[in-house]
Amino acid sequence: MLRILIADDEYLESEALRVMIEQSGIDTEIVAIAKDGQMALQLCERHCPNVVFLDAVMPVVDGLSVGEEIRKRDKNKKIIITSGYDKFEYVLRALRMQAEDFLMKPIHPKTVAQVLHRLQIQEDTNVIKDGIILLRHYIEKKHYKASYAIIEDLGVYLQKIPDINWHFACRHIYEAVFLELGLPPYCENVKIQTKTEALFFLKECLEKIDAFAIYEKLPKNSNLKKAIAYIAKHYQQELFLEDVAKELNFSSSYLSKLFKKELGINFNKIVTKKRIEEAKKLLLKTEYSINEISFEVGYQEPNYFCRIFKQEEGITPLKYRQKNK
Repeated sequence: MLRILIADDEYLESEALRVMIEQSGIDTEIVAIAKDGQMALQLCERHCPNVVFLDAVMPVVDGLSVGEEIRKRDKNKKIIITSGYDKFEYVLRALRMQAEDFLMKPIHPKTVAQVLHRLQIQEDTNVIKDGIILLRHYIEKKHYKASYAIIEDLGVYLQKIPDINWHFACRHIYEAVFLELGLPPYCENVKIQTKTEALFFLKECLEKIDAFAIYEKLPKNSNLKKAIAYIAKHYQQELFLEDVAKELNFSSSYLSKLFKKELGINFNKIVTKKRIEEAKKLLLKTEYSINEISFEVGYQEPNYFCRIFKQEEGITPLKYRQKNK
């Protein structure tokens, strides 16, 4: 979202600009409107907008001086100078302060929409880049839970962006995630062009990190790794803690405590995660009915399977298939 401050000593001018911004179709919030330059500086400090529209000529402190002061304090803030005077001096000062644009009055609504659209793309791109940098940092530090959360946030954020380059964004996320885990380079032949393909890709990232986070904790040939491997092999069958413990020559109480201590979740949750993970693959890669998938992943009651799936994923199996396929 673009948080915007408007500064103009002419009420009708600031109101007209406010209406044009609100009707631009861009996700914006007008956080404050200033009547002079000094008020603009004060409101800028108080409300922290990321975009500032400044009239070049205002009482107390002119808009160009305000822009220069804002630039000294914050090199990343987006400044747009507006003016009713086509003076070279004004344009030159705007260029020197690295203003995003210089708009001559009267300003056309289409021009405002174009400027805001360009700023929104810049903002979206910066947020994604920052997220990827943070993600790479957490993976290097082996903070996999934090990495998992960041990828989820990126997925939500990407979904809101109308004109994102899906292939570019996903390739960079892949490089931050998979290459840090020692997996093969991103395959350029696999093009990600739609929102659905991108979200499916990010979910695969989540699954890779989730699995790696679990096994990274485990020493080779550990009892817990044996138990997880057994579940992965037999998840289609009816599984009880007691039966798994018996197969591995453990006591059920020991195995239960082991799961809770090492992974923070119980036996039933591990089984559920595995079954739902496999169900999601079948929903997207096969034409099996919901009932058939239920039986395939170890649930004998399709209604119960649908209820568990919705608890884990937030949507029903059918909606998951329709949304992602």
